[in-house]
Amino acid sequence: MRRPALLLGSALVALALAACQSKPTPQQSEQKAESAVCANLAAVGEALEAVGELGPSSTVGDAEQARDNLAKAVAKLQDSEAALEKLRVQELQKQVMAFNKAAKQVTAKKSTTLEEAANELQGKLEPVLAARQAAVADVNCDAAGGN
Repeated sequence: MRRPALLLGSALVALALAACQSKPTPQQSEQKAESAVCANLAAVGEALEAVGELGPSSTVGDAEQARDNLAKAVAKLQDSEAALEKLRVQELQKQVMAFNKAAKQVTAKKSTTLEEAANELQGKLEPVLAARQAAVADVNCDAAGGN
């Protein structure tokens, strides 16, 4: 009888710990995705070096292995780049939706002048522009291949 209570208690503690973990911010998620891109860029570089080291004494098996490693590294790079792009586009979409909501609120007041509306919306546009710039930004990897 004591064992089921211990298991139940352990499960409850694990559930409570999982609930307490905070969700990563969009910036943290993007940094993690950028790090993955950088690591995968480094892996492609290493795979290319291995292909370049093949010589007259290398076997067909060595060449096939080098080719397979390069193909896997490129596939991982493509996957990580797609994940990063998706994160960046999601953030842009979120900011555009917030701007559209603000624009609807401003335009709902029919007595608002265009100048007043523009002044109200100017500050709401900055996050959209920043998200757009981030969406098209290059990945910044340090010399070691990580971020």
